[in-house]
Amino acid sequence: MTTVAHTPIEVNLNVEINANGTLEILGEPLRTPSNVIVATETLAAAALYEPAADCALIEFWEDAALNGIKAQLADDGGVGAPFAAFYKKSAKRIAEGLQAILVGEMDVKKGAMNNAYGTSVSYSASPFSAAMYNSNSHLMENFGRVALGCYAHYIFGHAQATAAITNDVEFMRGMLSLDGSDAYTHAAKVGDAGSEDPAADWIALAGSASDADLARRLVGALLAANLAAGAPVVSDQTEAAASTKVVDIVKQVIGRDASRATDEDNNKYDVNKHGLLRFYAGDVVYVNIKLVKPVVNGSAGQQVADATLEDLYASEENYSIRITLA
Repeated sequence: MTTVAHTPIEVNLNVEINANGTLEILGEPLRTPSNVIVATETLAAAALYEPAADCALIEFWEDAALNGIKAQLADDGGVGAPFAAFYKKSAKRIAEGLQAILVGEMDVKKGAMNNAYGTSVSYSASPFSAAMYNSNSHLMENFGRVALGCYAHYIFGHAQATAAITNDVEFMRGMLSLDGSDAYTHAAKVGDAGSEDPAADWIALAGSASDADLARRLVGALLAANLAAGAPVVSDQTEAAASTKVVDIVKQVIGRDASRATDEDNNKYDVNKHGLLRFYAGDVVYVNIKLVKPVVNGSAGQQVADATLEDLYASEENYSIRITLA
């Protein structure tokens, strides 16, 4: 039998079926903010993500087994991107931004405004949401005034009833970290304007005894433990809840705009690049400050006990400060 050589061919069998799977997009429920104060000052988006430098505060990736997301705060020499010093730059930028926000005007009874989803929302924080404060917009000149007004409302019956308080100015300055010896002010003076001082310069320094150091402590709550440990926080779906803060942030961002993961994720086929968590101008972030029971120091002849006045502030106020990135 004669063997005939065959030429390879290509044939379409003209059959077609549909394949339909379900993709679950990464996401995390937004912790619905309550008692919202709308900040009038903005925070630079570059504090969280700087596209020109190809750097971000948070990087994320999928593990080699395709078994969940991991994330970490960017450290010096982060994987696949020039992270050198960005972690410290970010800490400094956030501290400077938060300080400006805290000393800037805050609207504690904001009228209707659109959120990121185009939904009209009215923000009104306690106790300024009470009927006695009936203006649609109620501006306080800074967070120190918010705190002072909150205490005055519960102790004396009105946010402006501060005549009995003798240390108004000192209280507000301390709440805003404006004493000359406080950590933030000291660090801000280390270099020229716009310089990126090491975050440790201000994290390590203690403020004065009367200084609340709010900006420094807010940044420290996110960054300081990580910096002090000398290693990035890494967390995924299987690790302890205490280590999931950065992953929760990634899930919230990607869950609201999945396109921010475009060309920014990796898997076992591309393990040399971690994704950068992108933040842009117009995004909104929240930080929380819990105003706890005040310490009241009365005069020697005061007939109402200090503890009695303190107890008039029966419940703590947890303020969510709404910050727009610019």
